[in-house]
Parts: sequence; structure tokens; C-alpha cells
Amino acid sequence: MLASGARLSAVTATLQQRIRTAIQAALRYPAAAAAMQLTRRAQVQLDYQSGAVRNIQLKQSAGTPLLDRAALSAVRDARYPAAPAEIGDWPLLLLVWVELQMT
Repeated sequence: MLASGARLSAVTATLQQRIRTAIQAALRYPAAAAAMQLTRRAQVQLDYQSGAVRNIQLKQSAGTPLLDRAALSAVRDARYPAAPAEIGDWPLLLLVWVELQMT
């Protein structure tokens, strides 16, 4: 059942954070970027629905194709959380910053 108002906003914000965490966990920082000590971020747009993503697009480059590919790969490879009951099968269009740095 779809929630309304403040509750839906809170649930959506929590889900977005869980999605960002899943993407960051899937990130494989390229060795070549590490050698150059690059720290950047890229913005990726995606459609999320019921624990799956599609229509992944790079919206803002990290400044190098190497890091852009790493960001897109992280979005493709992430293990996404299931949608909360309050959201159900409702699709979400998300813009996510992928932080690209050595850890």
C-alpha cells in the first residue's frame, strides 16, 4: 500500500540512501586511477523499481572515461534493496552521485 505525505518522503529518502550505499559498495576503483591519485565523483541517473534498476545514464562526468566507466559499472553491479511496502512497485527516477576515491 502506497503511503502518503511525510511518511512517504521519509521512506523514499531512506531507500535512496540504501541505494547509494549499495552502489558505493559495488564500486571497484580502477588501479590506474589510484596510480594517478584521482578523487572525483560522477552523477548517474537510473530508474529503480521493485529492487531493480534500468535506464542507467551518466549525467555528469567524473572528468575521465576511466572513472565514468567505473561509476556506471558500480550502478550496474550493485545489489539493490527491495522496495519498502510503502513504495511497492512505484517507479523512482533517481540521480545518484558516485564518489570515486581510493579507500
